[in-house]
Amino acid sequence: FEQFFAALEIDLTLYPPLTDSRTSFFESAEERLIEQNSELEPIATLKKMFRHPLGVVVNSCHGAKGEEYEVVICFGLLRGQIPNWARIFDDEFDDEAESRRLLYVIASRAKKYLHLFSENGRRTRNQTPYETTSEMVAFDWDYDDLPV
Repeated sequence: FEQFFAALEIDLTLYPPLTDSRTSFFESAEERLIEQNSELEPIATLKKMFRHPLGVVVNSCHGAKGEEYEVVICFGLLRGQIPNWARIFDDEFDDEAESRRLLYVIASRAKKYLHLFSENGRRTRNQTPYETTSEMVAFDWDYDDLPV
């Protein structure tokens, strides 16, 4: 966890809810390992612990529809991903409405914490940089004024 955020150059101390989510996750995982007091091998215990709905679920925004989670972490909030290029290039399709719909599906899955990432550096097949979805750009985020 620490290596992942260090690689992203994110100072966790600047984001208390993210730090709380991390602490909660690892404390809960440790409690479950102790509760199970299992005679299973460590890997088998971890696999059992992380089966849905007890642990981590990796899903698409389409697959998460109707589900609910304590914490939702979403990345790839980029035009061409949300919505997909096929929808954007369809003249009969309102890509901004689709983007809002998908963001609503993502955001409404979270019970406590919602973490949204629109990362830099990703490129399309023809090497054009992806852009952040217009809805993410338009929102007034608390961290928009933080020094980089």
